[in-house]
Amino acid sequence: METKFIQEDWVLICYDIPAKDRKLRHEFIRDAKQLGAIGHTDSVYLMPYSEKAMELASELAIKGHAVVWRSKQEDKQKAIEITTSYDAALKVRCDYLLQRLHIGSEHITGGHLKVALKMGVKTGKLVKELAQISSSYCPKWFDKRIEEIFAKWKEIYSGYA
Repeated sequence: METKFIQEDWVLICYDIPAKDRKLRHEFIRDAKQLGAIGHTDSVYLMPYSEKAMELASELAIKGHAVVWRSKQEDKQKAIEITTSYDAALKVRCDYLLQRLHIGSEHITGGHLKVALKMGVKTGKLVKELAQISSSYCPKWFDKRIEEIFAKWKEIYSGYA
């Protein structure tokens, strides 16, 4: 995968939640992912820097067990690696949403409207999370994928909203 957009400034969220406290750990990881952060190492999540990203990450840190830093990657090759890794994680999320939309459409076609609408609500929330990420991280490919996903969601669920 070739990266044309190189992100050099990152928000790092480091957490220290014991493995035995599974519920808190799960909540932290879920919340970090909802912000648009991806796992970088076992206890470090990162996301592209913006004032809004820093603010959201700081709110997460206030809940406890986490520290937030702004970091600039000076090594261009490492910046490319991190950006490529981040992009790959976003592409997986995009693919997952398109898969959910396809399944929701099949449920509608098969007459399982209740299941489809329940999926539609959850998928809509996930689409909004991606749109929030795009407000601070906007390589061209990502904007196009979000437009594609939103258009597909609207096509499938607009008659039911």
